[in-house]
Amino acid sequence: MAPPNDPVNATLGLEPSEKVFDLSDGKLTVKGVVLLSHVPENVTFSSFSSICVPRDAPSSILQRVTAASHKGGFLGFSHVSPSDRLINSLGSFRGRNFLSIFRFKTWWSTQWVGNSGSDLQMETQWILIEVPETESYVVIIPIIEKSFRSALHPGSDDHVKICAESGSTQVRASSFGAIAYVHVAENPYNLMREAYSALRVHLDSFRLLEEKTIELMIVKVREEIDDLFGGKGKESNESGGCCCKAAECGGMKDFTTDLRTEFKGLDDVYVWHALCGGWGGVRPGTTHLDSKIIPCKLSPGLVGTMKDLAVDKIVEGSIGLVHPHQANDLYDSMHSYLAQTGVTGVKIDVIHSLEYVCEEYGGRVEIAKAYYDGLTNSIIKNFNGSGIIASMQQCNDFFFLGTKQIPFGRVGDDFWFQDPNGDPMGVFWLQGVHMIHCSYNSLWMGQIIQPDWDMFQSDHECAKFHAGSRAICGGPVYVSDSVGSHDFDLIKKLVFPDGTVPKCIYFPLPTRDCLFRNPLFDQKTVLKIWNFNKYGGVIGAFNCQGAGWDPKGKKFKGFPECYKAISCTVHVTEVEWDQKKEAEHMGKAEEYVVYLNQAEVLHLMTPVSEPLQLTIQPSTFELYNFVPVEKLGSSNIKFAPIGLTNMFNSGGTIQELEYIEKDVKVKVKGGGRFLAYSTQSPKKFQLNGSDAAFQWLPDGKLTLNLAWIEENDGVSDLAIFF
Repeated sequence: MAPPNDPVNATLGLEPSEKVFDLSDGKLTVKGVVLLSHVPENVTFSSFSSICVPRDAPSSILQRVTAASHKGGFLGFSHVSPSDRLINSLGSFRGRNFLSIFRFKTWWSTQWVGNSGSDLQMETQWILIEVPETESYVVIIPIIEKSFRSALHPGSDDHVKICAESGSTQVRASSFGAIAYVHVAENPYNLMREAYSALRVHLDSFRLLEEKTIELMIVKVREEIDDLFGGKGKESNESGGCCCKAAECGGMKDFTTDLRTEFKGLDDVYVWHALCGGWGGVRPGTTHLDSKIIPCKLSPGLVGTMKDLAVDKIVEGSIGLVHPHQANDLYDSMHSYLAQTGVTGVKIDVIHSLEYVCEEYGGRVEIAKAYYDGLTNSIIKNFNGSGIIASMQQCNDFFFLGTKQIPFGRVGDDFWFQDPNGDPMGVFWLQGVHMIHCSYNSLWMGQIIQPDWDMFQSDHECAKFHAGSRAICGGPVYVSDSVGSHDFDLIKKLVFPDGTVPKCIYFPLPTRDCLFRNPLFDQKTVLKIWNFNKYGGVIGAFNCQGAGWDPKGKKFKGFPECYKAISCTVHVTEVEWDQKKEAEHMGKAEEYVVYLNQAEVLHLMTPVSEPLQLTIQPSTFELYNFVPVEKLGSSNIKFAPIGLTNMFNSGGTIQELEYIEKDVKVKVKGGGRFLAYSTQSPKKFQLNGSDAAFQWLPDGKLTLNLAWIEENDGVSDLAIFF
């Protein structure tokens, strides 16, 4: 029989509280409801407070974690014989909806849903289980203990298996007390925040997004320039009113100087490199560093994922590995030089290749610690502590070990403009797959880094589909167009003339009704993601149907029978207003105006109204802007600003809003058609202090055309008098 729960001790200074989890008689229960059955006798459960020893977490986080500590705990297990790779069942479940994230390649993860332990995929990073009996949700997160990293795997007969591996036959263990973390909450978004906050305190090896500095680059559009055409793109970009080139110069410093001289709005220059230096590391004998060619070996769990040509080539060529003892020198040598030339940051790619070469270096956890510590120290010294973007990094050990300083990271696979395997429909269905990666990965990655939705090409057949999602992604927007292949009309719906973007103030997440559904090939689910602007909420509805993960073939493939129009409903209550302090008050409004950006129509809605119905064609979308309606003074006049309708994220153009009795003051950034809802026509409308002509229609539409005024940074002052 499994050991009973450990008593709560004084580690966090807590008194015994409500008993939420219980492990006894082969059952793990939560609030009296069986979550896992047939739990082996060698599995243990320990309360969070009995294991965790808090260290240097900020007091606000520590207080939050302490308050919720009774809702979480750790699972462990023991074997008779030590090994470098141990697999154990945690129990079984069937008939419960789950959402999971699994690693489908070395560096990329995505969403998967099912209803039993056997439905899981290899290399699962976490599983969120619905518990309708208590109107709650439970997350199980495999974590790191000592020198072992863990992941969940599918088992037979509905079992969930956990695999703990060191990556080195020289590093062995037989027992774990805290190799997975479990947490329960009634709100799934609170659940993820609480769980990863608890792990931040427990592991003390990473920091949360709220602890980090976000650079200016998040509000600016970026263009990725390939070396193949970097020096040829000036004329193409300038023809559309924006520029970016690689100037011919005598060196990197001259290059960055020329860039800043010619392009006054340029704030940052980032340079790419792989975690090990280059894709194949550092060639021995070419630097002062101790580099050695190390053969690559994939773990059994990784072998069970999708075939990847990039991995095959790395394995074929091996890696020139700089000794972990010189990780500090490796990064400082590169970064100090780059910083002296005017480079302000780096994009780190190919991050998880270390696990291929860890046999002689203490295993995957220890080699990762050495490299991540070296990277962290260099970023602090050379790039202001935050000048870094992570990519190809979507495995749990990176997030638990490597993110003390990293504020940005990719939440999707690469943008594929066509299917490399030759499916002509891939040009369409791959784009929906990309959006699913980004939306669901943000549930966990967004706790630690600012989600980066990656670039797209503005002239792609699905460019508008991508642009709609980037408009509300809350992060940086960037394109990687070929020379001469740009859709500037589309780009101008995303970006202001000064290069800034009308950015949401959070990152988008799937609505609750999408959490346990398959928006890729169930033929009925529209992906809906919610976010906030400063003065309203937004829901993006995207028809991503037509492709998805094939567990048997272990690859993504098209499901053409799913590539069709589908219907959905949208309601203001699907915006999770309480997830950001600045937005919480907007969730208490009695009435909202809803603007459909693509359909260009207005609706009124209350929290108890019927939802809006919509049918969406494949690879298309709609953006719903929800703005609280304000009753002006003691009058019956109602008003709500929508923003610039020529921008995808209309609500993001509203910079400031003030109600003074029956008058309204609004600051709007950008040029184009300003739209507001008003139940009466204003007596006077002033633009930048002067009377302006406006149009008001009986349906409540109040419009005014705005010009971009460079001297005011594109911001117009509107004063509306009733």
